[in-house]
Amino acid sequence: MIKGTFKKIAIVIITVISIFTTAILFDSFVGYFSKSANIDGTPVITVTRYYWSDVQAEPNEVTTEYVDVKKGDVIFDDGYYKLTVKRISEDDVILSSSGGLIEKNPDGTINLNDEGPKNFTIASDNEMHIASQSMDGGVVLTISYHIG
Repeated sequence: MIKGTFKKIAIVIITVISIFTTAILFDSFVGYFSKSANIDGTPVITVTRYYWSDVQAEPNEVTTEYVDVKKGDVIFDDGYYKLTVKRISEDDVILSSSGGLIEKNPDGTINLNDEGPKNFTIASDNEMHIASQSMDGGVVLTISYHIG
């Protein structure tokens, strides 16, 4: 009888220790991958959103500055399109797209047939013009990246 009770207590203690160990390791893992990049300065991303429509008389333009950006930060999400910081360094930032966005051509047009990339790379002290692939309304994003 004592052996059975001791065995049950040992199983409970081992289970509790396992749960705590797993929680600590998970917290360390998440903390490691969400920490700020080793950057000398403050990473800043500026996003200017320009919503347009062929039926709307006045365009809707909004500029937002994201300071101390780190991996995993969402810099744009309007319900249709989403951009998330995939990687960030002093040299550039890589944004992951949920799809439907494409870099504008040098002449300002967009390729409606292109699948569009899943990632956009913006070099430090540069900007990129990204647009939704639509003909009757959408969004144009001007995204710049620099170290402040």
